[in-house]
Amino acid sequence: MSNASAKEEGLNDVDRIYFSAEAQLLQGNLNLAEEKYQEVLKLDPEHAPSYYALGVLNYQRGNINASIEMLKKSLGFNPDNANALNAYAVMLDATGNAGKALEYWDKAIAINADYFEAYTNKANCLKNLDRFEEALEAAQKAIDINPDFVEAYINKGNALNGLDRLDEMIETLSKAAEINPDMPNVFINLSNASRENGESKKAEEYAHKAIELAPNMPEGHNNLGNALSDLGNHYEAEKCYKRATNLRPEYYEAHNNHAIVCMSLLDYDQAQISARYAIAFNKEYAKAYSNLSVALREMGNLDEAKYAAQEAIRLEPESASFHIDLVDILFLEDRFEDAEVVLQRAMALKDDSPQMYLKLANVFDRTNKIEESIEAIEKAVELNPEMPEAYHRMALVYFHANRLEDAMIALEKAFDINENYLWAMATKAEILQSLDKMDEALSTVQHAISVHGEVPFLYYTLSKLKKFEKDDPDLKIMKDLAEDEERIGLEQVAALNFGLFSAYQNVKDYNAAFAALKRGNDAKRSLIPHSTTTQTETFNAVKKRFTPDFVSNLSGNGCDSDLPVFILGMPRSGSTLTEQILASHPDVFGAGELHELAMVEQEHGGLNAKNCKQYGQDYCDLIRKHDPDAKRITDKMPGNFMRIGHILMTMPNAKIIHTKRDPVDTCLSCYKQLFARGQYWSYDLEDLAEYYKQYLSMMEHWHNLFPGQIYDIDYEKTVSDTENEARALIDFVGLDWNEACLTPHKTKRPILTASKAQVVKPIYQTSVKAWERYEEQLQPLIQALKS
Repeated sequence: MSNASAKEEGLNDVDRIYFSAEAQLLQGNLNLAEEKYQEVLKLDPEHAPSYYALGVLNYQRGNINASIEMLKKSLGFNPDNANALNAYAVMLDATGNAGKALEYWDKAIAINADYFEAYTNKANCLKNLDRFEEALEAAQKAIDINPDFVEAYINKGNALNGLDRLDEMIETLSKAAEINPDMPNVFINLSNASRENGESKKAEEYAHKAIELAPNMPEGHNNLGNALSDLGNHYEAEKCYKRATNLRPEYYEAHNNHAIVCMSLLDYDQAQISARYAIAFNKEYAKAYSNLSVALREMGNLDEAKYAAQEAIRLEPESASFHIDLVDILFLEDRFEDAEVVLQRAMALKDDSPQMYLKLANVFDRTNKIEESIEAIEKAVELNPEMPEAYHRMALVYFHANRLEDAMIALEKAFDINENYLWAMATKAEILQSLDKMDEALSTVQHAISVHGEVPFLYYTLSKLKKFEKDDPDLKIMKDLAEDEERIGLEQVAALNFGLFSAYQNVKDYNAAFAALKRGNDAKRSLIPHSTTTQTETFNAVKKRFTPDFVSNLSGNGCDSDLPVFILGMPRSGSTLTEQILASHPDVFGAGELHELAMVEQEHGGLNAKNCKQYGQDYCDLIRKHDPDAKRITDKMPGNFMRIGHILMTMPNAKIIHTKRDPVDTCLSCYKQLFARGQYWSYDLEDLAEYYKQYLSMMEHWHNLFPGQIYDIDYEKTVSDTENEARALIDFVGLDWNEACLTPHKTKRPILTASKAQVVKPIYQTSVKAWERYEEQLQPLIQALKS
């Protein structure tokens, strides 16, 4: 505008320059606009609009302190400017002075009762202060004034989220999407809300929409990764998190989520790196410490893992999930009493995330609290019914509890969500083996490998289902995987090397086989708790408790049922074959390894004359559920040899069968087995020998205490003289002879133990003296057994 034009329109120099500055600001020319505003202030040092404009301009540049200074001056000259009051409040809130900010928003609203932007900003501040009801009221006021103001709906949705009113939040955000379908923030918030509401597929849909609208907005990619991860699509999720952090390297939440998905992909080394990135960008981010703890735990670094777990708890002491991380580590350190204290503390905290309940279920499962574990998983499913991980965890608990039908139903639910969910495929193959469906198990694991590629655990399962040849491509893949063991975590290292042991045995490379077996055992041993001192104390405590006087005082008080048959002793000592012979009898139900005795013991505590009968009756009632008609039901939990005193005091008519086998064969067979749980003494040859000697001493104690009440059956005699041994066995349990007991391999029933591949074959003797093949490598065991 020329000077003449200005004069014609009656503008003075201040107004002319000011309007010119406004034009430059609207065009985005911040530097030119700033020069013009400064010109105005030279002419009129009390020009409040220019100070206000400079405040806005500095905010756009990210210079908050300069913005506050300019806005403060503007208000000094014009304290009733509602826009300046609103902007100043925003600056105060951004610098952590929320209380003062609220005062200025109230001043702005007092001047302009219809100032919906001020109500919206106030709502956001109140939400950040966890004053959700007030935030909701402010946001609703903004909507009442301007029903088309999308930001108000977003803030209302955030307030509803804080009040756990997720359905209303989604409804509110959906309304915002109707008003402005081109606003990516709305769909990002909808994605978050849907995920929290347990609707992962909708969360994925909304995240895709956000990315479509704003491809370079990292929040959209992060949210898509979260939804895909929940649905079990971990490979795709991992790519999303990488895109998010490439777009914004300091995006610590995305780095943390990348750590989580890397653990799902068994890349624990990258997981701990990503968690450390998250911490580097936000040292107060508790979730990253939690995930760092889990990754380090899987890599065997318990000291650093414990520190990370404790740091997460320090930062967020009310998080149950972080306490459970510490519980896991305490279990691994064999500090069970401390773990129980922390667990009780965790359960007293309010934490309703599905991930927390899955962690809790895992702890319960480890301690054989089956019903509590299922209850926790059901709570996780209730919170998010679209997580295949939850159904898979449920399947595992049912599998451990010998409830195979329930386990398969849970797996099918996982497959309904994600037909290629890796862990469900792996577990399905294991269950199919237990059901003697070996061909189907093999096709399942081969399909899993075709979909997911070179996953170590899948090759471990494969090694139990096929016979390898020298030039087998699968063996080459396993060797290649073994060259890159550092990143996959010690559980997978153990599984891979146990698989390699079987493969090398197939091709008769016995030196390589034992080397792989030792690597697998060493990896597993570094992950699990075991103290020979604590073990000795446990054995001695049982012996001191069960003395002749104690037994005499309790005798005659138990339940008189003759239903239970306990098959016990060392694992891998022939107990499965013994049970299979018994289960071939039409009057016997072979229930496998049961947890019911431990459950009853947990319920009743120590034995006394008053509870012996109920103790035994409760156990019999529990196992009767496995078969309502059988005359005998077997429980072949090997570790029950520690509870023989409990058994005979509470169920004096129960039959106790002690399976025996060559000591070195027994120990080697344990050493060759990657147990699903427990048996922590089995992953080191000298630990094995010590445990075996303690077991022998314990059995001697029971034989002396209960002469004639424990039936010893010898594995070598059973395979060499099956008929005589089987007849004597059937006679001991008080049943008439049945010829089916001579062909136990024809009896079809689920087998959950490591012997499931053997019991479906006719009885053979090749396992007798199998240790001689590895006599040189086994010298530490042999010498320790002699000492």
